[in-house]
Amino acid sequence: MNTTTLTRTRYVPWSDSWLDEVLAIEQSAYSHPWSIGNFKDSAKSGYHMVVLLGEDHGRERVIGYLVAMEGVDEVHLLNITVAPAWQGRGLAIAMLDRLVAHCGRVGMTQLWLEV
Repeated sequence: MNTTTLTRTRYVPWSDSWLDEVLAIEQSAYSHPWSIGNFKDSAKSGYHMVVLLGEDHGRERVIGYLVAMEGVDEVHLLNITVAPAWQGRGLAIAMLDRLVAHCGRVGMTQLWLEV
């Protein structure tokens, strides 16, 4: 059971400054992780990318992120990840809720999960 205390979270737009932390999470969470190129290409393509930061013992760190590709009237969720140490706390659901709200704000009528 994870006993690490999370005191605060906040969402921030993607920045390459988060890339090292995101790659570390990606590699720890998946047997076939995205490459640095996948993330850089997604950012260059203008995909909707959000980083979830969490504060633990006064230090802010990446604890999750999502990447979604917007189309004409739909959004394709390409990657949603919560760091293994932070899983089981409803953070992915919160990120999905935030993405659904974003879809509504920008007029998207469908959200697809790419698997």
